[in-house]
Amino acid sequence: MGYPLSPSPYPWIVPYQRQSQKLEDFPHLQRWFETIKNRPATIRAYEKAEAFQNQALDIEKSRDLLFNQSANTIQH
Repeated sequence: MGYPLSPSPYPWIVPYQRQSQKLEDFPHLQRWFETIKNRPATIRAYEKAEAFQNQALDIEKSRDLLFNQSANTIQH
């Protein structure tokens, strides 16, 4: 089954309630959102993401990965 609309903005819309938005005010967006939300691929992706959301963060390691990289430090 093909999907005519890209799912790429979906994660930005997921927290719509925390942003004090009402999808009911945007019926076309709400229909699109529900369509993407119920796609098997979206469901699988969010199920897999749960495992990562509950992991403890290593702040120093994360900081090193984000900020202390250069062409000389990356190992091939």
